[in-house]
This record gives sequence, structure tokens and C-alpha cells, in this order.
Amino acid sequence: MRRRGYFDEAKAEQAVRFVRSLKHTKGRWAGVPFNLQPFQEKRIREIFGRLNADGTRQYRIVYLEEPRKNGKSEEAAAVGLKLLAADGGRPLLIGAAVNFGAATEAARRAFEEAGELTILCAGREKGFALEDAYAAGRFVEAIVPGRLRRGLDITDAVIASRELVRKFGTDWKKAVTASAHARYLKERNFAKDVAFAAQADVFSLVPVYADRRITLPDRG
Repeated sequence: MRRRGYFDEAKAEQAVRFVRSLKHTKGRWAGVPFNLQPFQEKRIREIFGRLNADGTRQYRIVYLEEPRKNGKSEEAAAVGLKLLAADGGRPLLIGAAVNFGAATEAARRAFEEAGELTILCAGREKGFALEDAYAAGRFVEAIVPGRLRRGLDITDAVIASRELVRKFGTDWKKAVTASAHARYLKERNFAKDVAFAAQADVFSLVPVYADRRITLPDRG
């Protein structure tokens, strides 16, 4: 019988390797791989290697307090990416207007199973993108019934995205073409691409991101 808690060296090492595979994205360190300091590596190993008897992580919340310029932001971002994309949890479903119905149904099943839902917007150059926020609002409205939303922890981002749905209604074209990025693309002769991206339910497939790869589901 497995003891109440144990340390999984393989999971700890995998987490460290994942963080070291990441690279800084801006400033003078842009393109340089993450270089974990010994105290950071020890912390990463403990977070991801210390498990309960059922194999789940013991540490669900980590409070970190350190002086400035000690890499807290970068470390937190790396941990977030590990949890999001490479922690052996539920895969990411990729949805947009063109597969809205299929993505909604797949996400609804996942929500009913897990009891929680995270929508990650791609954004534009790490910033806010109107068309993405509108899409997020559409997914929230379609996936989570109103009676359930009243009992959930709703963030400000969800509130803002739903306000965009109220503004544009169900008209994907109106919402997408109102965005700054759509105007940018049209100025560069990509108007047909914008128009295509604003079509609803062109595809019935839902790509999945897992293990750092995007794949299509097996339909056979």
C-alpha cells in the first residue's frame, strides 16, 4: 500500500527539463533559455514531484515572496505554462468561429466532467484582441448555462467578454471586422482571410493541443 505522500523523481525531473526548454521572449535576454538557479530548481522539483497517494500534486497553491529582480515573474510564467500545456492534465481544445459548434460541444463535455472551465485567448502581440475576447464571451455563453454561471467564480475578463457579446450579438462578422487586427490585415490585402475567419461552423473538427503538439482527433 502506497504511503500517504511520496516524491516522484521522474515528475520532478520532467518539470525541470520543461522549464529549461523555455526561452525568454523580450529584452536583452530574448532567445536565451531559462537558467534555473539552485533554489528555483529545488522549488520546481518540490511543486511537481511531491505527490499524494493518488498521484495528484500535494501543492495546489504556492505563495512566493522574494526581493525584486530574482526572477519571480519568469518562474511563475514557466510554472503556468507547465500546468497549462505539459502537466499530463486535460488537453487544450482549439476553438474559433469556424468550428464554434463543434468546439462548444467538446468544451461542454469537458466542463461537465471537470466542473471548471478556462478559456485562453491568443491575443495580439501579448495584448488584448477584441475578436478573441468576443469569441471567449460566445464560448462562455454557449458552454455554461446561466443557472450554473451564477454559482461560479466569474472573473472580470469573463464579464468584459460577455459585454462584447451583448454589443455585437451573434454576428461573428460584425465583431471580427470591428477589431484593429482585422483592419491591419485588410490594409495588407488579407480581406478574404478575415472574411473566412468570421464564418461560423465551417468545420466540425476540434484540434487538440497536448504534449506540445497540435493534432486532429481520430474520427475512425
